[in-house]
Amino acid sequence: MAIYEISSHMFRKIDETSFSSAGLRERQDLQRLLRSQIEIVSPDTLVIAAGDVHFEDSLTTGVPAEQIDVRLRNRFLLGRRLMWQSGAIGVVRRSDAAVVELNPRILNTWLALLLARVSGTRVVVWGHYNGRRIDEAEPRLLRRLQVRLSSGVLAYTPAEAAKFAATYTRPVYCAPNALFRRTLEPAPGRMPSDFVYVGRHTASKKCDLLVRGYAEFLASRADRQGITRLVLAGNGPETQALIELAASLGIADRVVFPGRVTSTADLAQLYAGAVAGLSGGYVGLNITQAHCFGVPFVYPDAEPHAPEVTLAFESNSVPFSADSPQSLAQALKTAWERGIAGDWDSEAIRRDTLETFSAEEMARGFAEAAGGRRG
Repeated sequence: MAIYEISSHMFRKIDETSFSSAGLRERQDLQRLLRSQIEIVSPDTLVIAAGDVHFEDSLTTGVPAEQIDVRLRNRFLLGRRLMWQSGAIGVVRRSDAAVVELNPRILNTWLALLLARVSGTRVVVWGHYNGRRIDEAEPRLLRRLQVRLSSGVLAYTPAEAAKFAATYTRPVYCAPNALFRRTLEPAPGRMPSDFVYVGRHTASKKCDLLVRGYAEFLASRADRQGITRLVLAGNGPETQALIELAASLGIADRVVFPGRVTSTADLAQLYAGAVAGLSGGYVGLNITQAHCFGVPFVYPDAEPHAPEVTLAFESNSVPFSADSPQSLAQALKTAWERGIAGDWDSEAIRRDTLETFSAEEMARGFAEAAGGRRG
């Protein structure tokens, strides 16, 4: 999702993804931290280049326009199966070092790796140990080849860094995929009553499963006082269908659609009253986001999860059987009852997550990878 370059005069990020969940504007903290680390050696080194849209067309760049110095154009081939970023290779050719996405579907990544072999440019690949298919236990051939062509690899989590180190001889760095700085403070707590989802309302996110599972939860009368709500923050092509589904199930008054939540302060307020965060589909930054605010998480057990799923433990999360409203309802009941019993240690959840998955750690990992040094 990104190409970074560093030379004696600049450090650039090329990013075609969007972080559409609320609070992800905190990525600006990452940029500031990177600048502070790199500019110790060379002033004015951070320059950002970004494309506009990812493979999934509902994802558009989350980098604020005023922070983009070089605008790339993402061109898609074969029904959005492949991507070419116009302008990316020019950035890499001006680099002494680059960090490029470990993704065989991005064609300019291949060219960057091949050019590096000729020019001597240092190129580190950044990405997951394997792909997102459930049945993919080990990296496929093309991912392995990209690693072997690289100068090193930058992992998303400590667990993935350990896998890379055990499999390849390349240097391994780690930039935990973070959202916030360690100093993040939760909003003043209030009576937890909400099950909170934050993200896009698209079919892949399975928000309809959340509505159906919540309806089953209400039918079980676990919430005997009738105070819980299902909060579906965000928007997308499925929003109207979700509103209609809640009405058809007779729970329209218990399902709330606050729209996009775009500030960290508003996000903190949203989670301040949360029983648990939710995911109907794959787990990614949504679990990091909830845990950073000390909120436990309810998630499906068999989806093509991102590495952040390693944050899920019995002490902070409740799994359910994928695609089962009944199993989800039981997981909601478990999260609710554990909350009533005081079993969730919110401060420990928040502290443990921010200790590793912080913007400070992510910036340190990128600076090490770009500079070819270890902390």
